Amino acid sequence: MAGLEFGIFESLSGSPDGRDAVDYPGLIRNVRTAEDLGYSYYFLIEHQSTTYPGVTAPNVFLAAVAQATQRIRIGAMVYQLP
Repeated sequence: MAGLEFGIFESLSGSPDGRDAVDYPGLIRNVRTAEDLGYSYYFLIEHQSTTYPGVTAPNVFLAAVAQATQRIRIGAMVYQLP
């Protein structure tokens, strides 16, 4: 029987006027902390056509997350095609 696993679903929501910059180093620290606490997954959602902040290059951000972590599984929930 498998145990219960926890994960994070990150949407990067912020202010609609775009004044809230995304704190990428802080997000990476949060994922490292989640990994240290035993979380199993980190998923990022990416929407290019919204008015709130988003990751313009989710693969690059997730590569930085992968470099900073050891065990947590990472991925993008949506890849929006041009």
